[in-house]
Amino acid sequence: MAKKRYDETTMALLATIAAAGEQGIYTSPVANAPLLADKLIEVNKGFPDEVGNIATRVTPKGIEVMNKAAKAAQSQTIGASDVGTVSAGDFGKPQFLIEDGIEMPAIVGRGRVGSSYPFDALQVGQSFKVLKPAKNLASTIASANKRYAVDIPGEMRLTRKGISVPATRQERKFVVRTVEGGSRIWRVDPSAE
Repeated sequence: MAKKRYDETTMALLATIAAAGEQGIYTSPVANAPLLADKLIEVNKGFPDEVGNIATRVTPKGIEVMNKAAKAAQSQTIGASDVGTVSAGDFGKPQFLIEDGIEMPAIVGRGRVGSSYPFDALQVGQSFKVLKPAKNLASTIASANKRYAVDIPGEMRLTRKGISVPATRQERKFVVRTVEGGSRIWRVDPSAE
């Protein structure tokens, strides 16, 4: 049986999907059709985004195809003994599309987000989508908000337990809301309470 070859665009899409890791990313059903047909990716059509893209992540077979393509490309320029392999963990942090103008829904519950999310890149009013329920993101949102709080020199406040601690001011504030297919995290103006 002959080996199937994929064009550069298809391999680039596969690499992008793999780079997203377990979180996955949203891809066009048309663009990912050849990868899905060969079981290099798996999709969850139950979680479409606002424009009809579907939740997608790489399969072990997809990683195997990428390894073979990398070995073939590297062996043409370096000795075959110098060629390594990659695993799902080698593709780095997930990539998120930061968007303007997405209306934030009313509070449904509490939420959190981890350090692998692009908090530093967000401007006020921008957001990104996560394929997790908002309730699973609460402690990470709290941690991100705490990370961007600064002490107010000379001011103290009392905790619920009556302990005096330095007063803080939020420089950045993040909120999470449940949206169709997961959650969305916004950066909001900390003074607009």
